[in-house]
Amino acid sequence: MSTRHNLIANFAGQGWVAVVSLAFIPIYIEYLGMEAYGLIGFFALLQGWLAALDMGLTPTLSREMARYAAGQHQARDVVEIFTSIETVFLVIAGLIALGLMALAGVIAGSWLQASQLNLSSITTALTTIAWLIAFRWLAGLYKGAINGLQHQVWLNVCMAGFATVRAVGVLAVLHWISRSIEAFFLYQCLMTLVEAAVLRGRLISYLPTVVPPARPSLAALAKIWKFAGGMLLITALATLLTQVDKLMLSRMLTLGAFGGYALASALAMTLCALAGLVFTAVYPRLTGLVTQVDESTVAAHYHQYAQLLSMVTIPPALVLAFFADRVVFVWTGDHKLTTEVAPLLSILALGSLFNAMMHLPYSLQLAYGWTRFAVHMNLISVLVLVPATYWGVSQHGSMAAAWVWMVLNLGYLVVGVPLMHRRLLRGELARWYQLDIGLPLLAGSLVMCAAFFWVRGTALEPRGESLALVVVAGTLCTLATVWSTAVGREMVRGAMKTGRLASPR
Repeated sequence: MSTRHNLIANFAGQGWVAVVSLAFIPIYIEYLGMEAYGLIGFFALLQGWLAALDMGLTPTLSREMARYAAGQHQARDVVEIFTSIETVFLVIAGLIALGLMALAGVIAGSWLQASQLNLSSITTALTTIAWLIAFRWLAGLYKGAINGLQHQVWLNVCMAGFATVRAVGVLAVLHWISRSIEAFFLYQCLMTLVEAAVLRGRLISYLPTVVPPARPSLAALAKIWKFAGGMLLITALATLLTQVDKLMLSRMLTLGAFGGYALASALAMTLCALAGLVFTAVYPRLTGLVTQVDESTVAAHYHQYAQLLSMVTIPPALVLAFFADRVVFVWTGDHKLTTEVAPLLSILALGSLFNAMMHLPYSLQLAYGWTRFAVHMNLISVLVLVPATYWGVSQHGSMAAAWVWMVLNLGYLVVGVPLMHRRLLRGELARWYQLDIGLPLLAGSLVMCAAFFWVRGTALEPRGESLALVVVAGTLCTLATVWSTAVGREMVRGAMKTGRLASPR
């Protein structure tokens, strides 16, 4: 399967997942209340923290599957690696579920600050969340393996289907059965269990059949321990970097106020999700290129993918940064919520854009199997981030956490990428800064500045007019960004000649 097909599948499938997820949030808030949505945000926080227990095995499995697809593994070897990693996952998933169940009462009574939800409801919801996280954890492993094998078209159809069933189905549950946070999480848990089972069945069908059947093997794990160990440290530190603000705020704010920050974060993190779509499609391809071809070919593809990433992430990021108030108001129709969330969203969106731009350099590091650099960068960032966030939140509240997140990711762009290019693809740094991200960012920013000053001071209502303004500004920004890149111009010219939009292979 070509990178083009994977990109199209990722944007169609996971784009639908994002649209469905975001579109239903205001409805959930209407049915459950802002405090209950704060508990949903806390679930996302727990899921993010427990990703560190992955021990780097999901990206490692994805990489090994990509190597198998590129002809670098024997059939029995790759099946043994999968069987061994899955066994580890099953054990840890069970421990996660049991551990969270045991702590549910303590978290409900001593950590979360609820005023409307009663202690019993929160405890029951947290108990269900324990199993929901375990099932999502297993589903993530199977998704990573299928991604590595580059069967991303089927995977995205599956993910889009289950996202729709979860969103629509839980709304039916809330409307006709029970308007409770317990019912919300119970339905999500059951659907995630079914999804994990379907993903596993499909993955098994993609893997070769070996006789005798493969068994869990310490020897198989030993072959991948070095890369997995590096990924473990990267994942643990990255989790701390992306979740420490929410952890502190979940303790320092009321559950309702935390829900507002979680809402802004959910919107801003869609940018990282968009970057993840590109990463998912191109990482197996980069891994294969690093294995098989010369560095100049790798560099050419690296710049193509970086420009594609800029075209995908810069326009929506600038829309969220410049028109956060209109986006939130169109989305929710709530003036009070807009006043609370929009300032946070503007800053978080810029931080998420800078984070998204790092996905291509990071994928290049993993393709070369170089995990130590990311470990060192993340470790230094943690030593700066944790005290800065604690002091900032204590003195200035949630807005400080947003600023720390933005400055941190800007630091990665300014410091991290130059250091990386001293070892990988030497001589390509200036091109990355100037043509891959600099020119698209400048072109998009000029358009959005003009649009911002044009509509400044106009009312948010009616919602239809605000939506039209955002769509027009976003479209013009997208056109400017696309035309500022060589890849974008090539895609447009190709579409004009053939009637079909091309994308990098």
